[in-house]
Amino acid sequence: LTLLLLLILSSVGLSKNLSSQDGNVSSLSPDLEDEVPEIPAKISVLASQQFLASFRASRISRDTLNPVDHGKLKWKTWNSYLPDGAISIYNEYTKRDEYVCRFGCHSGFFIPGDDVEFASQYPDYASADTKCQVPNDGSEINASDFEILVNEDNFEILEWKDGYYGSVPQNSVRTCADSEIYVGKNKYGLGKVDPKQKCFFLPWGGSEYWYRSYKVLTINKDVESNFMTDIRYHTDDAKIVSYPPETMHTSVVINYDCNQATKSADLRNTIQ
Repeated sequence: LTLLLLLILSSVGLSKNLSSQDGNVSSLSPDLEDEVPEIPAKISVLASQQFLASFRASRISRDTLNPVDHGKLKWKTWNSYLPDGAISIYNEYTKRDEYVCRFGCHSGFFIPGDDVEFASQYPDYASADTKCQVPNDGSEINASDFEILVNEDNFEILEWKDGYYGSVPQNSVRTCADSEIYVGKNKYGLGKVDPKQKCFFLPWGGSEYWYRSYKVLTINKDVESNFMTDIRYHTDDAKIVSYPPETMHTSVVINYDCNQATKSADLRNTIQ
């Protein structure tokens, strides 16, 4: 009897240990795995407001002190207009343009308020058009205080690459320097990839859908050469230094017989 009890306890301990190593996968709702989100989506405003209140209370400016170094790829605060170079996709499923945004370290999607066609077709969903919609802890969060991902001067070469079960390709775009969350998407829209949870999360209709297959936004750094055109210099603030005329070298040619002659002169000087 004692041996049987020990075996049972050992089995329970092993089960708990495996569950903890699985990255909290057991907390994911099985009803939302690989599900097709319905259009129009119903938004859980109450859940969003409760999360926003608790999140703002504990939010700190850690990303400002320790930003992610992605070259010319920057997170910029939303100021009621789309900045130049804002990263977007065309969502074939919803037939609309969606922009990459983040709230805290959670990435999601933003729909411009001027998407009149979509708003007229799906009025229940249009109420969230001025917000960034991100997944978090089983819910969809609609945040009005968010940031847009911008590729300044369209300098960086961006690619969407495949990922599976939490894997992320090299040079994937992170949301925060101290949080292992990546910008991702699937055929239903934009969201976030969490390697610890081994899946991609899609915010939709107040819930958090999750999928094992997805794509991750990456920066292509395998550049062999750069070709630049239409280069312009900002000379308004440049300091122009003028010097008096200076004779660099003198070359004299004398031809008394007025015959055809060839003379080459090599003028060189160093100005410091």
